[in-house]
Amino acid sequence: MHKNAMILNCPTPLMKLIYKQAQKMRQPYRNPPWMAKSEVSQLIKKQSNIRKRKQTSQLKHAANKTVQQTSSPLKKILYRMNTRRHILRNLTTLAKFEPMSPRKIYYINCFTRYDILGELINLVKQKMEFVLETKYDKINGCPKLIQVLFVHKLVLHIILVETLYLPELDFCLHHQIRCLFSVILLPSNEIQSWNDIKSDLRYFLNCSLFTRCQIEKLQVTNIKQKFEAWFEEKFIDIRLSAPSDGWMLEEAVGFLFRQYFDTTLSHSRDWNIGLFAHFNTECDPKYVGLSPDVICLLKNNKRRSVLCQHVIHECIAVRKITAVLQNNCTRKHAENHLIKYYGKFK
Repeated sequence: MHKNAMILNCPTPLMKLIYKQAQKMRQPYRNPPWMAKSEVSQLIKKQSNIRKRKQTSQLKHAANKTVQQTSSPLKKILYRMNTRRHILRNLTTLAKFEPMSPRKIYYINCFTRYDILGELINLVKQKMEFVLETKYDKINGCPKLIQVLFVHKLVLHIILVETLYLPELDFCLHHQIRCLFSVILLPSNEIQSWNDIKSDLRYFLNCSLFTRCQIEKLQVTNIKQKFEAWFEEKFIDIRLSAPSDGWMLEEAVGFLFRQYFDTTLSHSRDWNIGLFAHFNTECDPKYVGLSPDVICLLKNNKRRSVLCQHVIHECIAVRKITAVLQNNCTRKHAENHLIKYYGKFK
């Protein structure tokens, strides 16, 4: 035992080299194996003091930087416009965005009935305003979902076109879906969207539902840009910090309605789950010849329900913001309502 202890107390060049490399690789070797316990405790205290001094120095540096940044009135305003992370953290304390408007949902896919599509085409012919949003894979650009909302007799009609489940091009059903879009995308209609909808729709050209020429002729109202312009024009002093790099939909909902709409699902990659499939999961897998993976996907109704609710709420949120910005009367009403909560206006 005494010899082994002597070996530990007298490190060899090889042991020193191992410890040196371990430190470089950040392996969990805190101290050399030959160091005595008293030396270890002293080293720990020394390292702790160094870390404390370093943290104190960093805090002072950050404080000085903050003072320098807020030295002028303009920079103080910019400083109050907090980081997006702080804004979103505050938004989560608001009541959840759960619109109660009456609605009717249409799932457009290879199982859609002809009579339902016929009714939809007749309905959209009577309308000239539509909310359009899309879902596609942000990595490979795969088109997955087109959302359409319009209002008819105080009921929200929401169309969910799942482009990965469309009928074949030579089917009559596909032709009917194409006719539906030819009415919605008429140049005389107003297309409202939070995003750059013309750019987004180009990802769906291979679905053969519309043409590039139809996209270019669209009369588009970018609700995000309209909202930002209104905010910059009207608000002077406001307690809710405005994002410095553009508004997200959940921030606008939080500001206008003081409700929290979580948009993280918009970046999900499983929009190919088939939102319509909860109508078809009762079939016996033995008779439909599906693989176990497909069966598992079909039975994932909980996830399907969450995604479906998200896209419906997204369209309704854009519609509600559009209603606020619709004309001078609605904007003035909103300004009078919000002034009690936020501050002064021009």
